[in-house]
Amino acid sequence: MKYQLVDPTVQILSGTITAVVSASIVQNSWNMFLGMILGDIIGMLFMIILMVPLTVIFGGFEIMIPLFLVTMSCGMVGGMLGTVERISLNQVAITGALISVMIFAYVAWSDHKLRGQVLK
Repeated sequence: MKYQLVDPTVQILSGTITAVVSASIVQNSWNMFLGMILGDIIGMLFMIILMVPLTVIFGGFEIMIPLFLVTMSCGMVGGMLGTVERISLNQVAITGALISVMIFAYVAWSDHKLRGQVLK
């Protein structure tokens, strides 16, 4: 039961935090492409920091693959949103959480699809 609660919680929190940190670091005067690159780097660093302890505890597929997708995507989107002048960090956090939920749902669906094909 705890694994079913930990997986989405880790994904949503990591995506939200990565998006907010990326948007906070990127300045309004920057180019959106540079914000995306910096957000991607921030996402990779955050992923490595979280991946090492969590993969040992919860397993590779449940943490590593979704965390990779979530932090990189939310970091890039957060970095691009950081260049927009009229957007608040609350809106960035909501966007990061929504992206995290969509990626988590996709990974859960593909995991179910793969396990169903193997068992048949």
